[in-house]
Amino acid sequence: MNKPLPTQTFAAEPLLPLAPGALDALLAAIAEGESDRERERILPHQQIALIKQARLGALRLPVGAGGAGSSIRDLFQIVIRLAEADANVAHILRNHFSVVERLVRNPHDGQAREWQRRVAGGAIIGLATTELDSPQVGNITPNTTFTPDGDDYLLNGTKYYSTGTLYSDLVLVRAADPAGRPGATIIPLDRAGIELIDDWDGMGQRLTATGTTHFRNVRVKREEIVFDAPDIGYGVPYSNTFAQLFLTAAVAGISRAALRDAIALVRSRKRTFYYAPHEKPTEDPLLQQTVGQIASAAHAAETVVLVAAEA
Repeated sequence: MNKPLPTQTFAAEPLLPLAPGALDALLAAIAEGESDRERERILPHQQIALIKQARLGALRLPVGAGGAGSSIRDLFQIVIRLAEADANVAHILRNHFSVVERLVRNPHDGQAREWQRRVAGGAIIGLATTELDSPQVGNITPNTTFTPDGDDYLLNGTKYYSTGTLYSDLVLVRAADPAGRPGATIIPLDRAGIELIDDWDGMGQRLTATGTTHFRNVRVKREEIVFDAPDIGYGVPYSNTFAQLFLTAAVAGISRAALRDAIALVRSRKRTFYYAPHEKPTEDPLLQQTVGQIASAAHAAETVVLVAAEA
């Protein structure tokens, strides 16, 4: 079994933790027009481009690999603030950061270090794993296939629920070889045979482009495939816990946004009702109590996420 190799040092400047002012400016730019995008279903390509430019997706990479070396707690603190600015944008990055934890953060060979290099340069990784014709409970072997073709493989299959892939540079795909051995590959989205369809019509996630991805005879090099093993790929402990905590962090950010909007609404009110306990809405104890309850819920959600991240 391959053992992790020392992390390669890249020529690119390490991504230092964003200064508070720089992070604030980035989040403000992402928040601008958020409600209009949600209402009109305007995909946030421009906002994702800002994230790529800032190389935010490299937060968890080691400094020696061109990342920021951020802790999981630091990452989730930023995710909460990002979700407060635009929950769709935060959700789009869920799969990217999950993949970074699983297959990129601890490279086991030269190909993995190449994926690490792409992330350090600002690339975003999407995900294509879920299939409509999912096997029975307990069987994780995908129907998407890696078929040997000379020294390479041909990738064929259809995935749905490909959150964030429409905005990404690379995509992680789960498939199995003819013997049923499951594995994953990370390949560029501009490779021949890949088709992305923005056909998500479920409730919520209106802008995450959680649609269908087709793979038709996509050529994949053998070194681009990581077959499941206990210490690499999808065998890494707690990887599913990370993905679920990421969604909880997004919810915590939405709670902060609800508090922000509630405060703005009360402060904007100039009139009240004749039976109100105070002439000024901002001095109304009933409104203060309601805003306080929202504030306490948002604070509790954020605290739980960060304590779980530390664990």
